[in-house]
Amino acid sequence: RVLQVYRAEQFQIPKDASSMMFRCSDYLTELVSGVLGKGLDVMAPSEWHLHKSLVGGLKELYSSEGLPEEVASHVMFHLEHILQVADAAHQRVSPAATWQVCAKEGRDLCSCKGL
Repeated sequence: RVLQVYRAEQFQIPKDASSMMFRCSDYLTELVSGVLGKGLDVMAPSEWHLHKSLVGGLKELYSSEGLPEEVASHVMFHLEHILQVADAAHQRVSPAATWQVCAKEGRDLCSCKGL
């Protein structure tokens, strides 16, 4: 869907300078803020799965071939933002704890037990 929004953006011509276009960056911002809501400090496992799916989808999009550089930069921005939100949530819950690697990136799965 992100690429569809990007392609549509390329063909939109504003009638005047004050016309607002729905850009790919706007779409990603709405998507990420809609899924993250008020943050990652939630108790419902269904929310954890949604967060995990969002990150997985963004990572898959970022690594896809032929992704326009402009879109890739927006996707990376949101991935980094999610990382910062996750780090902040982790610090609020357990300031002395550290992240533990439970699986190799892209190879193994580990289950999230929350914060």
